[in-house]
Amino acid sequence: QWGIDRQPKKDMVDTQLLQQTKLSQAIPNLSTQPRQLISSNRSRQVDNFKIDWFMSTNQSMRVTINEVVGVGAFCSVHKGWDHTLGKEVALKVFDKRKNLTSADRLSVQAEVDALKAVVNHPNVIHLLRVAQNSSTLCIVTEYWGDTTLEKYLKTRRLNNQEFKSLAMQLISAVAHIHSVNVFHRDIKAENVMIRKCPENGKLICCLIDFGLAVKCEPEYWHNSRSGTKFCMSREMYFSTPYKGGPHDVWSLGVLLYQMLTGTLPFGGKPI
Repeated sequence: QWGIDRQPKKDMVDTQLLQQTKLSQAIPNLSTQPRQLISSNRSRQVDNFKIDWFMSTNQSMRVTINEVVGVGAFCSVHKGWDHTLGKEVALKVFDKRKNLTSADRLSVQAEVDALKAVVNHPNVIHLLRVAQNSSTLCIVTEYWGDTTLEKYLKTRRLNNQEFKSLAMQLISAVAHIHSVNVFHRDIKAENVMIRKCPENGKLICCLIDFGLAVKCEPEYWHNSRSGTKFCMSREMYFSTPYKGGPHDVWSLGVLLYQMLTGTLPFGGKPI
């Protein structure tokens, strides 16, 4: 549900971005040292982390990693408890013992850079910290529950007021990330979390999973093909150059259509 079943492959990273990004700026110290994990029956505590980035001046971290909610080629997403922050969090955990390519490392760095840039919006997932020890790197974000918009739409239809409210929230979220030159490139119902606001009971949503996002100038032409086919713009689908902003707007339109009608706008068999 978190979109972790597909990680960017080497050919999904734009050639020009690879040339412009120094490998020394990617996630460092991808060693093969053994994990420093303390196992228990249902959870594990992770210590000895070096904080690479944090929202405050506190430089220590102790977290209990609980159940897995998604697994990928070299990472997994967990529900956990951050003892330093004193609250439930979501952790995207990368195993540095895996043989990561340069493109994989750049992809992780691109996700972190995007999340750092899009903070302070109520409908965009909040990055809390980035930390690593000898074998593990963690991207820690707020925990929004376990209900995606896709899962919600399978059980019921949105009424007009719910649709209008959620549509405005999503439009605001996309406008915000574009205002800081971040382009998601994988907007879909699976990458939107939904829950009821505890104050008034109204539905609120949050855009998550910036695994394919890039931070670049709006006029930059991309040539990578990634994401979900039914939500791709025509340019991406046919592997022609495209800009991140218009592509996101197209995908958002597909999502809004799905929210309103309960179906995707284009029929036919999956390709």
